Amino acid sequence: MRAVRARRRPVATSPPPLHGSLLGSAVLALSAAGAGAAVNFALVVVVGRSYGPADTGLFFAVIGVVLVLANLLKLGADTGLTRFASRARATGREADLPTLATAALLPVLGVGALAALALAALGGGIGELLDGRHAATAAALLRQVAPVLPLLALTTVLTAGTRGLGRVGAFALVQNVVLPGTRLVGVAAAAALGLGVAGAITGWAAGLPLVALLAAVLFAATLRRVLRAAPARRPATGRAALWREFWAFSLPRAAAALVEIVLEWLDVLLVAVLAGERAAGLYAVATRLVKVSLLVDNALRVSISTRISAWLATGRIEAVQRLYEAATAAMIALVWPALLVLAVFAEVAVGLFGADFAAAAPVLRVMCLGVAAFAAAGSLQSILLLGGGSARQLLNKSAALATCVGANLLLTPHWGALGAALAWLLTVLVDTVLVAWAVRRRMGIAVSLRPVVAMGPLVIGCVGTAALAARWLLGPTLGGLTVALVVGLGSLLLALRGGDRLELITRRLRDTT
Repeated sequence: MRAVRARRRPVATSPPPLHGSLLGSAVLALSAAGAGAAVNFALVVVVGRSYGPADTGLFFAVIGVVLVLANLLKLGADTGLTRFASRARATGREADLPTLATAALLPVLGVGALAALALAALGGGIGELLDGRHAATAAALLRQVAPVLPLLALTTVLTAGTRGLGRVGAFALVQNVVLPGTRLVGVAAAAALGLGVAGAITGWAAGLPLVALLAAVLFAATLRRVLRAAPARRPATGRAALWREFWAFSLPRAAAALVEIVLEWLDVLLVAVLAGERAAGLYAVATRLVKVSLLVDNALRVSISTRISAWLATGRIEAVQRLYEAATAAMIALVWPALLVLAVFAEVAVGLFGADFAAAAPVLRVMCLGVAAFAAAGSLQSILLLGGGSARQLLNKSAALATCVGANLLLTPHWGALGAALAWLLTVLVDTVLVAWAVRRRMGIAVSLRPVVAMGPLVIGCVGTAALAARWLLGPTLGGLTVALVVGLGSLLLALRGGDRLELITRRLRDTT
């Protein structure tokens, strides 16, 4: 795209306001994330009931390959476009936006197309790795779904650009509601028509072209609106310089994303190798349960990321510090209650997967402790990234990966799934300490204990007491878990409304200045 010449308008003293308040964006993002989780769960149920264990495993193995590759093929441009678009608006460089869009979208589309061709050509080898007994079928399914790779990556970058331009709600709805919804409808239709797993995969991908078109239309419309409203303050940056700056940030982020994917899957594989398939199953179940709470982290990151980027670009460090503390307090208030109830009723939670998973209860408790520490640290990863620290994040994630491997080699052979959970906890702590140090050193933003002191004892007092009382009165039952969650959350809400904590958090999250 060619740089758009800025129109002669009165010079403004601040960038145009973002769409909606932070509080509204956070609520919308959290609602969309919850809806997306429900739709994805329904998809698992439909596939499992319609195709049986063997074909279900094959379906999700093929889809898993596609999703991992698509995540890598974003090349970090989704984070890059979010950061640079919000910075351009904050610093009066709206004229850079068309060049930034070109810099982000064209390489992703080109590399995605090449990857689709490679997947079609190498599908046989990957099929062998996925399912040696049905390698030909797996290869055929991979070739069938290969064309969606560039569309998946492109859609993610387009919606990230829309978020960077201020439309957080549009991003959340497309990514977390519309896209999963088309997948569920397509797979359900294939199952209703009696089509095999190949038909289910076709149904899963069928709506993607329309979603990609919707994402492109939303991004283009938002970009035009921003350019029309932009005051004439600064000329466009040189195209070559902007491309270099964009990819100097985005490519390290892409490498860090690769390390994150390896971290996501490596621990389960290590447990299987070092302690056997049963231990890996126990570990995987605990992981799935505890990571549901991270939906809150995702929603908060989505809602505050553009504001953090803009404020860092304009030197508003104190504003970022206040927002960080408010978001961390909200994170603790929303995540710790679920973790406390899960820890007290761990046997009940893992028992939902069957009686054979009772031994996963101590594993779940250790992982609850790790997520609690992660929540108490808040959105430090986003602050580091949006402040330009993609290379530093890559170093941190590499250190976390080394910690994960070393700790698993040391602990898992002796203690099985519990040892793997302790290794995961150590990995989380190392990653958190490194990012806290980097954010403090690079940007002067400190990891404050104020949110933990203000919110932690209240959550533990209300929800922890309710959970222990419910277990004592009703025993380790699903009813006791439900009562603990309802009573604990109700008493916490009353306690928050009775003091000034809730008002303080919501006031800061409503701030749009």
